[in-house]
Amino acid sequence: MKLPLSSGIQKAIFELFRGVKEGYSEELLSALVPIDKDLQSGDKLITYVPDWEMHEIWAFVDDFKTILDGLQNNQALKTRIEIMIYCHIMEADFPFSVLWNLSRILNQQQCEWTFSRITKKGKPSTCKYPGEKIGELKELSKQKGLLIGELLKQLWQANLRNAFSHSQYFFGADYFVGTRQFSPISRDANTSPYKTVRYSHEEINALYQGAYDFLFAFVRFYKFYIEPYKDGRIYRIQAGSIKWWKERGIWIWP
Repeated sequence: MKLPLSSGIQKAIFELFRGVKEGYSEELLSALVPIDKDLQSGDKLITYVPDWEMHEIWAFVDDFKTILDGLQNNQALKTRIEIMIYCHIMEADFPFSVLWNLSRILNQQQCEWTFSRITKKGKPSTCKYPGEKIGELKELSKQKGLLIGELLKQLWQANLRNAFSHSQYFFGADYFVGTRQFSPISRDANTSPYKTVRYSHEEINALYQGAYDFLFAFVRFYKFYIEPYKDGRIYRIQAGSIKWWKERGIWIWP
């Protein structure tokens, strides 16, 4: 299993923010402030739902990291918590959406806040799952030689997520073992029953650390690049003009 280093994760995320800031600075804020065009017909809303989600994700990860730091001799509990944190981070919508929009800007496309793809039949389809989002990011990355697509592909382990989230696993002496193809209850008839989903404690720890580094780097660069716009001045984004209302800590239409 090839996983990115912490330095590689930071480099890939920084590459996107810096690339847009240096080449398309007038578009950067459009990739950072979510706009909901569909909740109310004919209206554009500055939405704080993704921001609230991110606050909860960070609090969740921070709280459980405190528990992890206090564990000494319970390897199974440590691994369970690491998988839970890993899945929670890797299924978060907002980081993927911002990185997708930054990639779209670098590919001279408009920002969108409904993460979607074009199907083989040429129709738009909402990307609901991490694998779909990462697939779209990988395609955009290829076009500009960006690092983020391949990095996220390495970091995302759908088999681990699915086995854990559906309670289709057990712990052996040294391994997490997915059981879907072993159990007759939920086995996919088109897949070999001998296909093993297995991760060592060390591999899970590496995935957890990679996901944590990803979240930490994203939050760090997001805050750094959005902060200069919070000066009360009016800024143009693709959906209109906005400004930061410092007293209430929100974006508003001027």
